Amino acid sequence: MPFVLPEDYPQLEEALLGPVKQILPEILPCAEDAVSAHPFQGGEDTAQRRLRALLSSDVFRQYDDTRNGLLGTEFSTKLSAFLSQGCLTARQVHEGMKAYEDGTDSSLDSVEGYGEGENRGTKSLREELLWRDFMRLCSRKFKHKLFRLGGFKATYSKDEQPEKWKTPSRDTAPAGQEPGYEEVGRQLERFKSGTTGMGLIDASQRELLHTGYTSNRARQNVATFLAKHLSIDWRYGAEWYEMLLVDYDVCSNWGNWQYVAGVGLDPRGAARMFNPVKQAFDYDSKGEYVRTWVPEVAGLTRLENVFQAWTAPAEEVEAAGLSGNVMVTDPLKKIDFVVDKRPKGGRRPFPRPKNNRGRRPSTTADSPPEPAASPMPNGQPPTGPSHQRHNSRGYSNQGPNSYRGSYRGRGGNYRGGRGFPGGRGRGVPWGVRQAPFNGPPDGPLNGPPNGPPNGPPNGSSQPWPSNGGNTGGA
Repeated sequence: MPFVLPEDYPQLEEALLGPVKQILPEILPCAEDAVSAHPFQGGEDTAQRRLRALLSSDVFRQYDDTRNGLLGTEFSTKLSAFLSQGCLTARQVHEGMKAYEDGTDSSLDSVEGYGEGENRGTKSLREELLWRDFMRLCSRKFKHKLFRLGGFKATYSKDEQPEKWKTPSRDTAPAGQEPGYEEVGRQLERFKSGTTGMGLIDASQRELLHTGYTSNRARQNVATFLAKHLSIDWRYGAEWYEMLLVDYDVCSNWGNWQYVAGVGLDPRGAARMFNPVKQAFDYDSKGEYVRTWVPEVAGLTRLENVFQAWTAPAEEVEAAGLSGNVMVTDPLKKIDFVVDKRPKGGRRPFPRPKNNRGRRPSTTADSPPEPAASPMPNGQPPTGPSHQRHNSRGYSNQGPNSYRGSYRGRGGNYRGGRGFPGGRGRGVPWGVRQAPFNGPPDGPLNGPPNGPPNGPPNGSSQPWPSNGGNTGGA
């Protein structure tokens, strides 16, 4: 069929989205009650209105307390896509906050905290904007290593596929890889479609697939799940985010995926790991987020079952219509997380909080802010590194709800991970999925995961520019 130039916006949108409608063999329909957390349109005028609305409300001041939210538009700034597309600059955001802090903009005099200097919220947001700039400087320094399997710290050549990382590529799979490359390919497909059986991961992946956005907290967990729980080549995840995020940014996305995968600038490397079940208890304490985006589990009553459907009793599985569902019969990962378990030794037990809510801890001076989102790519202005502290049994004394429980799965010693700033967008209408302009999801996007890229996209020999990009998920 010959190419037809779109005559209006609806036709343009259809032409742009056409290539991505079949990016997976099967795409589950969007949940009826699900609403995008990023419903904004693009453009400089819209960006300025959004910034003004944030300054005139309490969002900036409360940012440090709310940025780990999962549902709604106001838990974070949602400026990341405007920043990544060049509709807004970090300097404009800083100047707006400075006018509020210094009391030099009389139109903001009714906003709480006006003229009282920097507060926890504005301080945290500035740190995310700085993290965004830092990732650009790192990309200029390390250049093509941004796309290498071994990341900035690579100790092996670009043509090697260390046994640590599993791949769906027949050509690059290490000898004796378990599971085999075909099974890894099936796992990767389920990861993308949101049918892993891990509630928080599935909810985030479906939200991303249908809206082009997911929160910073969710991005960190998704990245950890792929890279550290499944040990699959992290670049497949970075590539997937590149294809779908409305706030995609090269430097923030790939740099933060490296960070979470343990091959980037995180000094703790592989030791930093999230327990997605405990994270769900901490940040989705009533199960609203998972039930919204994974409606199949909405009928389950206990949070343990909502977050891992395979743990539900057989009668509940049948009543919920989940009999035979792959999330129950064949979850990609099983984590033995027990609520109300008494720790060994003389430590104080942590009973399950009433009403599915845990104690909200106070912020300490030595607990740094959380970075942006995008790996991972982060969604808004960066939401700094996570600072949850978990001991070897998975107990955490931080987090919005600090749900207590015992973790007996792989890893232990779970700690927070730096968020993922998003980045330069594709120009696709916001609020909808973006098309893979450089190739199919499992094909090369600026350099295929199956054969580590040798340099910047499009074969350019020039270093990455330092401008552009967003702060992911903030």
